[in-house]
Amino acid sequence: MFPAFLIRTAIDWVRQNESYLGLSPKERCEQAVKTCHNLWEEEFGLVDKHLVEPSVISAYWAEVFHSSESPDGEDEWKEGILKRSSQYDSFVEWQEWFKQNNSSVYKDDLIWNGLIASAWAHTHQYDVMLVADSWEFVPATSYLPINEIWRFEPHMAAVTELMYEIWQEEKQAYAEIGFEIGEAKFDYLGKFECLGFDTKKYFAIWPAKAKRDKEIVAIGEIVADIIFPTSDDWYRALDNVIFAHDSLDVTSLLTRAQYVFGSKRRLMELTAESGIEQAIRQAKAEGWLVTSEEENASSILSEDLGIDSADIAAKV
Repeated sequence: MFPAFLIRTAIDWVRQNESYLGLSPKERCEQAVKTCHNLWEEEFGLVDKHLVEPSVISAYWAEVFHSSESPDGEDEWKEGILKRSSQYDSFVEWQEWFKQNNSSVYKDDLIWNGLIASAWAHTHQYDVMLVADSWEFVPATSYLPINEIWRFEPHMAAVTELMYEIWQEEKQAYAEIGFEIGEAKFDYLGKFECLGFDTKKYFAIWPAKAKRDKEIVAIGEIVADIIFPTSDDWYRALDNVIFAHDSLDVTSLLTRAQYVFGSKRRLMELTAESGIEQAIRQAKAEGWLVTSEEENASSILSEDLGIDSADIAAKV
């Protein structure tokens, strides 16, 4: 078990527990924090409250605002708070309105402030996390519904082990073409769909000939896209080939993972040799995957500088 699984499933247990149905959304969040605290002690030992509680709270409110199945009475409350938060372009103004209009119950604590931040984030296409005692907003990514987690749970151990084995092979493959892969731990418990790969920051140190600064490689998001690609409704779901009929096709998983990881590696290798735009053209010609994010980054670079990034590489 890894932390994100414990948090998401504990939250679901609280939200489905009949004994908590009469509680308010905030009171259920309090129960989720208590439940995760107890389970954490059983599974991992001592609880780091400064790390665990914000993670539980932000995950809880994300589940509330994304869930299509809510406890009785929650839908009307959720609709009201989201409608109001959507009217404020400024988070500070929204925060002040909420505090003033709920002054009889509001307390300056993580649960209330997490609610305020999460509601505004949801209606303005952000995700939210607590960093250094401050709620920070980052561009929203596709959400993984809890029912997909339960579908995946029987295969979780096997898939996670296989993905780590593939990543070890990838690091060796990067080294063979002149890259060095570094990693650094930071205080983040991650999203479930990343299978623990987002609890570290991975970065690539380019070969000397590339004359480029080291680059963060979002391995967690790559893993998520392999296992839980984004569907047409913007939510993530299990890959329907790898997990056809809820069974695990190991060969399909291995083939898909090696292709996606290999595509990233080949694009970086070509970029080191000839610049990003030429690298994208060559990678496509060779049949590798080039993501829309990679193409957009290339377009922005060209627009900002007015020249092909291959020329940049040649002139540095």
